[in-house]
Order: sequence, then structure tokens, then C-alpha cells
Amino acid sequence: MENDDKIENNDSSADSKPSSTLEQFIQEFIDRRESGDITGFDDFALEHPDVEIEMKQLFERLKAEGLIPSAFFFGRHSVPAAIDPGFRLHEGQVISEYRLVKPIGQGGMGQVWEAEQVSLQRRVALKVIKPEKVNERTLRLFAREARAGGRLSHPGIVTVYDQGEEEGIHWITMELIEGNWTLKNFIEQMSRLPQLPGDYYRQVALFIKKTGEALQAAHNAGVIHRDLKPQNILIAPNDQPKLTDFGLAKITDETAISHTGEFAGTYFYMSPEQITAGRIRIDHRTDIFSLGMILYELLALRRPFEGDTSHQVADQIVNYDPPDLRKLRSLIPGEIAVICNKAMEKGRERRYQSMAEFATDISSFLNNEPIVAQPPKPWRKSMKWIYRNLVVSVAVGVAFVFLLGFLGFVLLWSNPKIRHEKNLANDRYKEIIRLADVKRISDLEAEEKTLWPAYPEKIIALEDWLGRSRDLAGRLAIHEKTLMDLKAIALPFDRSIALNDRDGQLATADRQTLEVEVSKHRAWVFDSTASQWQQDTLLELITRIKALVNEENGLQKKVQKRLEFAATIEKRSIEDFQSAWEIAIDSIADTTKCAEYNGLTIEPIIGLVPIGRDAKSGLWEFAHLQTGDIPERDSEGNLVWNEEMGLVFVLVPGGTLTMGAVTPSDDQPKGTDNSDPAAQPDESPLHDVEIAPFLMSKYEFTQGQWLRITGENPSLYDPDEELGEKKATLLHPVENVSWNVCNEMAQNLDLRMPSEAEWEYAARALATTVFWTGNDELSLLGAANLADSCCKKFAADPMMTFVEWDDGFAGHAPTGSFRPNRFGLHDVAGNVCEWCQDTWHETYSNAPKTGIAWVDDKSELRVIRGGSWSRTASSCRSAYRAWDDPEMHDYDLGLRLALSLPSH
Repeated sequence: MENDDKIENNDSSADSKPSSTLEQFIQEFIDRRESGDITGFDDFALEHPDVEIEMKQLFERLKAEGLIPSAFFFGRHSVPAAIDPGFRLHEGQVISEYRLVKPIGQGGMGQVWEAEQVSLQRRVALKVIKPEKVNERTLRLFAREARAGGRLSHPGIVTVYDQGEEEGIHWITMELIEGNWTLKNFIEQMSRLPQLPGDYYRQVALFIKKTGEALQAAHNAGVIHRDLKPQNILIAPNDQPKLTDFGLAKITDETAISHTGEFAGTYFYMSPEQITAGRIRIDHRTDIFSLGMILYELLALRRPFEGDTSHQVADQIVNYDPPDLRKLRSLIPGEIAVICNKAMEKGRERRYQSMAEFATDISSFLNNEPIVAQPPKPWRKSMKWIYRNLVVSVAVGVAFVFLLGFLGFVLLWSNPKIRHEKNLANDRYKEIIRLADVKRISDLEAEEKTLWPAYPEKIIALEDWLGRSRDLAGRLAIHEKTLMDLKAIALPFDRSIALNDRDGQLATADRQTLEVEVSKHRAWVFDSTASQWQQDTLLELITRIKALVNEENGLQKKVQKRLEFAATIEKRSIEDFQSAWEIAIDSIADTTKCAEYNGLTIEPIIGLVPIGRDAKSGLWEFAHLQTGDIPERDSEGNLVWNEEMGLVFVLVPGGTLTMGAVTPSDDQPKGTDNSDPAAQPDESPLHDVEIAPFLMSKYEFTQGQWLRITGENPSLYDPDEELGEKKATLLHPVENVSWNVCNEMAQNLDLRMPSEAEWEYAARALATTVFWTGNDELSLLGAANLADSCCKKFAADPMMTFVEWDDGFAGHAPTGSFRPNRFGLHDVAGNVCEWCQDTWHETYSNAPKTGIAWVDDKSELRVIRGGSWSRTASSCRSAYRAWDDPEMHDYDLGLRLALSLPSH
């Protein structure tokens, strides 16, 4: 064996046995572990009790000196790679500068090869996509994996070196991990052992700690993995976990989100929020839950949630706790079981709030120090069981009532006390149902807000919500009967007090009329506080259930419509318009037809429908199905605008924006680019921003669109309000909406407010003048709805709030009434002010150089752009910035929405 001399020289403490004997045992241990026969030294030493102590001393010393391998998780036998004969790659083939050596892995999308990078003479892992799997979605996932991996540098994460494409073969090169050994392989190996190594659980804890530290580094870099599972954790020869496969990762500082039905994650390892919530609401704590499930599987050697179908697994994850770890394997240390349970809490707020906290608690366990996590209290266990098993809970109550009923049938005739107990039990049963339904309806009302956006992956959650709401509605009659029974014991109705006629002064006819009305809405009074509380609770519950099932605007009706939309949206927007999408994609990518887009490649976007190019701007436009009807074009190619029409998005080409404005100077004379006599300090310094192509709403959000989505119209000047000689219509912009309300509504639609840089870029439409129309206020005539003489007739007092057009109409105008800018966008100057994503900053110092929103915790104020009908032309300068509190809502505050292109 290698290092024989060193072993002999270091064996001075092992006097009871010749060093050659110990040497043979150590060599035997190494050979058996490399063959996969054993994993831990403790169990091996027990096979040789006569030299156990000496062997352990020698082993620890040799391991510390690095003379024998110390890996516990790494498998020494190689994992064979499946080779798809239809995938025509072969050993020795050269792709770019990489020579293929041998295949080392294969998945549904492609293969991974060991390759030699010729220029650097190093071995790498080359991941390639199968040619038949090359499509927009796989390329997008592939590119995301490269981007996510490329920004991460940590010993626990596989390093991504490069990516490219050659002759139709798309590839990524990564760090080569010897052995192709994954955590999944290790778990399978452990499952076959008759007995686990003595230090198994401490080794598992250490491995998960290292994995958590690697994930914390990813989270710090803005990357959420979202697809953690044992097969995505490689194991290096030194037992270092190596995270890989970031194809489904969420990069938090990228605004682009896939809209093609992508469901991030693998069901067995998904968090509850991945299954039930909107993708944009998933944060880093989803990885904590998934790592907790991996820890559970390592401890129990079985997955925490099992099922024959994905729906069964999803139901288990959302609604049930996994089996108790220590009942499955009694030797699992209690502390690590408690740590695992905390990581797997259903509610994100009860989990560890960071991977660092998770790893720190494991360190405390390993160092025999107190851990932060605590086992759940008995009462919480009971409440969790009741809430997740309400039907069973009620059934138990019913069984209890029937049992008492049976006993009463036998004994009641001779025992009045038993009769009384039976009545009490019946009351308890009713109380169980009532309290359970109070909790149910609160849960339904809260969960409804999470059932957005209305995409196919929400169908299961929507159906589940509707099923529970119908069960609740089915018990309305029970609650109404209980209320009527309760009213039978109410105190008598004092008509004089109710009619406020203690002296009997009301005329008979008046008394009769008033008594009829009062009796309809009488307040029932009880001499028992408990009865009074029961009545109040029942009244509230019945009122809420009736509101839930209201046919006009109840939540049940809204969720049903949302489900119908989710079930059909993919077909209605993608499949039914396949040819329209093909035409749009080809046209946008064709530099001869659409030079503005510079060869941009897009893919179909769920929820949108191509409606052709604008006749004047030449830019492609798309209808948004969830906000209304698809518009038609007239003979001249202009959109026919009506109250039922949904949002129309313009595909804005990317480019460079010189953002801001400066007052004229010798270096920047009046009339030059971005020179503005009215420039303010917060509009400087000038800086160049690279804007990626994105989608911007052609018009401001209308009152009709808001009403269709939310069921209400918050506008102060709505169709019921007189505005001069006219009334507003549902085509007028929605106003009186705060930033917070706009942000929530946008997220529900999987849309967003534009960043401030995107807004200015789109509003300028390549113009560098004071206004997008020119440098003179008069250039705004016909292009902006403002409180200025250049655009309005107004009274002698120029400060009056309400001003009139020539036709006598005051206030905001119907969207699209004024001429559009070069990108085809209407009302980017005037009409209503428009919220942006960004928080307000005093200057542009340190502003992002890309079009992402600039948001930090130093300011709560949100940026407003564009001016309004109640403001003067100076507020419509392209660089002008206003701001307000995100809770502020007013008669001239509205919005315009944006959408990122899915990333490739």
C-alpha cells in the first residue's frame, strides 16, 4: 500500500499489535469502502474487537494527515451512464474547442459528457441538448441555467465556465465532478445496508449544513434554485456537496418571467407555496423547505410525502405532516429531527428564515450546543390536526353526539341528568361546526388572494378552493336554523324602545309602518352573554357565507371565472393563434421587415394574442385576454377602441436611453440633447441606460378594465359623475388608485408597473427634446390633456383645479383621445399621472445602468411620471419626476402596465 513507511512511523501508540496487522486492516477498510461494501469506519472496527481501539487511534491520525481517504458520502464505484443511440455524439468528436471523452450522464433533455478543453488542457463537463428537444422552452431553461450558474462562485456549487452553440448543438461547460456520484445514489446505497454506520446521523447533519451554506451563497447572489432534489446534488471525492442544474432557478433581479406554463420544481420536493401560490410570490424559503425534505429522506431513507399520482403527493405536501421521524427510526437524534421539522413547516414564517439560520442550528447540534428550533407544543399539534382534518373533527363530534344519543335512548327515561348531558353534547356539536366554519371562511378569503395569476398551474388549487367553498355554502341552512332556534330564547321585543315612542305619541298608521320596518332589522337581545356571543358569531358567519356565494360579485363566482380562464387560456392564446404567433415571431426576427427589433427572437406568451403591427409606428402589438376583448382594426389599420377591450401591449424595441435632463450650459447649450431650462436636481446626472425589449401598454389602464378585474371602480370621476357637460365612460382612465393597490392588481395579472427608466424610454420614443413632441410647450397641442393654455381653455384663475376643453368637458379624457408618440403610446403626457416601480431618489447617482427598477429601503416614496389633466405642461417634460406615498390615492393618479419578455 502507498505510504507504508509513514504508517509504520506513525504507529508508535499501537503497541498491542504489530503495525503490519493494523496496516492490513486499514487497507481492507479502504478496499471494502471503495467497492461500496461499507461506508463507515466504526462498523468496520467492530468486526475486529481485539484491535478496535488501536485501529481507531491509527485511523484518526492517518485521516488527519490525509494519508487515507476520509469521504463518507462519496461513492468509489462509478455510476454507468445511459447512452441514447439516437443521440449522435461520439467519443473523440469535437464541439467548439471541446473533445468528447465519454458520456457521464443523461436526462430527458440531453446528455452530459466528460470532455477535454483543448486550449486549456483541462477536463470539463459538457452538457448538450438533444436536437429533437431544441425548442424555445428548453433553450430558455438552458440559458437560465448558464446565467444562474455563471454568477455563482462557491465550493458547494458546480462552476459554470461557458455556453455556446455550434452547428445546432447547444452546450454549457461546467466543472467536472469526479465519479458522477449524486446524493440520490448515496441514499439508494444506504437503503440497501442492513445497518447504518454508527456516525451516520452526524455525517448527514454535516452534509446538509454544507449544502445549506452553498444555497445561502446562491440566495445572496439573487438565485433561488427551486428544483432541489437528491439527483441535483453531486458529491465530490472530499464529500463536498456540489449543487447543479439551475435550469428552473429564479433570478430575483431579473424581471423576465416565463409565461409558457412552466411549473418550477419536482413534486416530491416542492414547497407548499410552489404548489399553491403564484410564481412571483415564491422566495428563498422554498429552497429551505426542499432542503428540509432532503434531510428527512437522508434520516428516514424514505421520502416524507408519497403518493401514486402527482396530485396525491401535492395534497400530502399542502395538507399533511410527514410521519414522525423518530417513530420511523428511533436512533435519529431528537435535535436533528426537530431541526428537520422546522425547515419543513408549511407556513414560511415558521420555517428558518434563511439558509444561514438553518446551517447555524445544525452547527449547534454538531457542537452539542442548544438549538433554536423547538418541538411543536401539544396544543399546536392538536390545532394543526383539527384544521387539516376538519371533516374528521366534525365526524368525531357527530360520533360523540350519536353515542350520547344512544345512551340517552337507553337511560334518558329514568335519568334527567343524562338528558341534560345529551342537550349539552348537541350544543357542542353545533359549536364545533360553527367555529370550524368561521375558520374555514377566513381561510378561504385569505387564500383567494393567492390564487393568481390565472394560469394552468393554478387549476388544482382553484378547484380545491371551490370544493371547500361549496361545502361551506352547503351548511348555510344549518347555521340559519341554529340562529332561529337561538332567537326563540331571546328576550321579548320592546316595541316602544325600538320605535323610540316611550310615551305612545306616534299615530297608529305611523306606528304600524315603522314597526314593520323595525321588525325586519330588529336587534335580538339575550340575558346570557354566551347566547349573545353565539348570535353575533352566527350572524357574521351567515353574512359572510352569503357574500361568498353572491351570484353577482361573490368570491365563489370570481374564482369560478378564474378557473375557467386558467383552464382555457393556453389554448385560447397559444394554440388557437398558432399561425398568428408564427407570423409575429418571423416578422419580429426579420431585420428587413422589422429593423427596429434588430433580429429579436421571441416566443408565444401565455395570455397574449398578436394583433398585428401598428399602422403608424410599425411596432407589433398584442391583446391581453384577461382584461377584456381582442380589438379589431379598421380599414386604415387603427384599433377600434371600445369599453370591452382589454389591454393592448406594444413590443418596445430595446436601445440605449440617455436618462434625465440638465439646465443649459456652455457644454450643453439650449436645444441640444437632454438640455432643459426647467431641469431639476433630481433629474441629473445624465446617464446612459441599456433598455432590453419589453412590452408596454399602449393606453392607460381604463375604468372598464379595472372593473372587470376587481369588480369595482374606485375612480372619483366615474360614469356616474358629471364632468362639465359630459360624463366619464368606462373608456376613461382609472384614477384614485394608490401604488400599493396598483402593484397588487398588477401582480395578480402577472404584470408589473414599468421601471422609471423603461417609462422614460417608452415616453420619449427616441426623442431627446424637452417633451417627446419637441422643445416648445405648443408642440404638445393635440398630444396631451393638460391644464395649460396651449392645450385647454380655462378660467381667469390659472390655478383652478377643474379646467375645460373646447367642447366643455372637464377632467381626464377617454384613453387614446390624443395623438400617440413614435412608439404608438397614447397619453404619456397628461391625462392621469402614472405610477412606476421605483422608489424616489434625490439624484441619479448610483442609478442602475440597465432598465431594472431602482428600489431600496432608504425611501418609501414611489415615483410618478407623465403629468395629468390637472397639471401644467412643465409636469409633462420627458425627464420630470414626481413622487408620493405608496398609500396615496387621488383624482389624477392612475397607471400603465408593462410586461417582460420571457428570458431565453
